[in-house]
Amino acid sequence: MFTIDHLKLIFSYNMNSNRTKYNKEFRTFEQKLCEECNQPETNLNWCQPCNSKRFQQDFNKWSSGNKEIDEFIQNIQLNATHCTELLEWIPYNRFKNIKYLAKGGFGTVYSAEWDDGIIIRWDNSQNKWIRRKDYYEKVALKCLNDSQHLHEDFFQEIINHKKVTTAPVVPCYGISQDPKTKNYIMIMRYMEAGDLKQFINRHDQNARGLINILSQINNTVHGLSQLHYEELLHKDLHSGNLLFNSTENIFISDLGLCKPVNDQTKSNHEKKIYGILPYVAPEVLRGNDYTKASDIYSFGILAYEMISGLPPYHDLPHNESLAIKICLGLRPKLNIKIPPCFSKLIELIDQCLDADPLNRPTADELYKFTDNLFGVYGQTEERKQINEANSYNKLMFLKSKMSSKIHPQAIYTSRPLDFKNLPEPQNSKEIYDLSDSLNVNFTNLDI
Repeated sequence: MFTIDHLKLIFSYNMNSNRTKYNKEFRTFEQKLCEECNQPETNLNWCQPCNSKRFQQDFNKWSSGNKEIDEFIQNIQLNATHCTELLEWIPYNRFKNIKYLAKGGFGTVYSAEWDDGIIIRWDNSQNKWIRRKDYYEKVALKCLNDSQHLHEDFFQEIINHKKVTTAPVVPCYGISQDPKTKNYIMIMRYMEAGDLKQFINRHDQNARGLINILSQINNTVHGLSQLHYEELLHKDLHSGNLLFNSTENIFISDLGLCKPVNDQTKSNHEKKIYGILPYVAPEVLRGNDYTKASDIYSFGILAYEMISGLPPYHDLPHNESLAIKICLGLRPKLNIKIPPCFSKLIELIDQCLDADPLNRPTADELYKFTDNLFGVYGQTEERKQINEANSYNKLMFLKSKMSSKIHPQAIYTSRPLDFKNLPEPQNSKEIYDLSDSLNVNFTNLDI
């Protein structure tokens, strides 16, 4: 049974010095004095000691009806050093125009309008919290299946979001409860432009362009680098978990499977692999533990999808045969023109897909590398190469989309993956160079 002791254990992230150090690096501000206590602000327009007292004074004005949730939210409010770190209990009746969006393995997602908006600062002259509405008015309601009885994973997912508030990871604003089902709800920022697959289908290659693709790659590894900095594994990176806001900036979503690096609590026979086959690292398919390098492999597949505009292994059935091919070295291929100035980036992405996890780059290395590329690509010769490639790729992308058919057994939804006796992962130039539609008879293989 879930207890307050469990709650305190998972909330111990507030004592994590890494989190404070990382947030200072990515959230810079001109430090001012608090108007009330005359001490330096904790963050821009935020005095943690003063705001903590204000939240505490309001604890008797709200309740979820559940002691664990109340204490969880209260702890977060007392320790918040910036408005993005806040969490609120939001009564269900504060939402209107609730509309169904999608159903997943762990719950159902709806869109809704939230008139209140998020707290951004305290106004001493008005003696009240100032809330920001505009694009924060529309939210996503992530209703979790069978969550009437609380589990530690529910709190852990919210904590994961609060650990990475400075990165492009979809923010979590609060908790609510469906009055009919009694299931609990995570209130998330609404991502207007949909997921990566929808984004690609909506834009031609010219509109996306290589620089825009580089920006998406850079933002994705930025989010992943902060997760890894916090010693968290995402464990379920795929195109459905990369979402775009109204200005088409990319965010990592769905931290439901996200776990601390050292959380390998289940024995081998109890482990269950859950995900979308093309994005799962070969060592994980064979039953090994998830690692940061496994996340890097998933990112590498995503990078190829961003660049090519096609889902990985779209013309193959996603079955045990594909799992075997992946372990033997099959990887997605690029079907577009790559300018010379992009060659090092492609080499680095190839390293992400190395069969040996130790040979893959770290998220931080990827982030720094892609960040530095923007300056290089602004130079005249490089810009010329990119423009020529974009023009060529626009034509090829249209032809490719017209001729590319998704195999009826290509499955791009998360599901349990259970494959027995897969071969040892290896790099294979031969299988890498073959067409994605290769047909190999594996029945005679000694595996």
